[in-house]
Amino acid sequence: MGKSVRGFTAAGILTLVLGTVHGFSVLLEPLESGFDLSRAQASGFYSLALICLTIAVLGSHYLLSRFSVVVNAAIACGVAVFGLSIAALAKTAWEFGLGYGVLFGLANGFGYALSLQLAARAYPQRRGLAIGAVTALYAVGASFFAMITGAMLEPFGLSGVMSGMAAILGLALVVVVILVRAT
Repeated sequence: MGKSVRGFTAAGILTLVLGTVHGFSVLLEPLESGFDLSRAQASGFYSLALICLTIAVLGSHYLLSRFSVVVNAAIACGVAVFGLSIAALAKTAWEFGLGYGVLFGLANGFGYALSLQLAARAYPQRRGLAIGAVTALYAVGASFFAMITGAMLEPFGLSGVMSGMAAILGLALVVVVILVRAT
């Protein structure tokens, strides 16, 4: 596998698993019943995640320019895993908000920015196409997550789904690091 393909594949994997944030709507009912929240309150977690995602994308150039791709991938996935783990163990809405909304939201924005940078570096002569394809994978991650989560909520519950997402992001970290170390 060539350097460009490895870099693009790493970007695609990263954005695919981070796109899960946009499949949030399937979590509304479990959040409402689990934390005794209204629909508006439960939706606040998604809003918080998007605010943090936006802040991270806008500020990502500070970390992206200071650390290697491997370190940046470890930061993005590591913080995401930590945030989802907190959400999985959450006993209160505040704990879930910290884990999912703040930490996963920040990691998501930073990882998304990193994946766009990886795609652009992989194919500089076709930068627009590479970035567009990686962005499309972000949407695929949201759609795929919504379908899988919908099926997994009943047997495993909200905590199990959050734990599963953390495990998938941990695995993605290993794969992405292996791919980018070789570039």
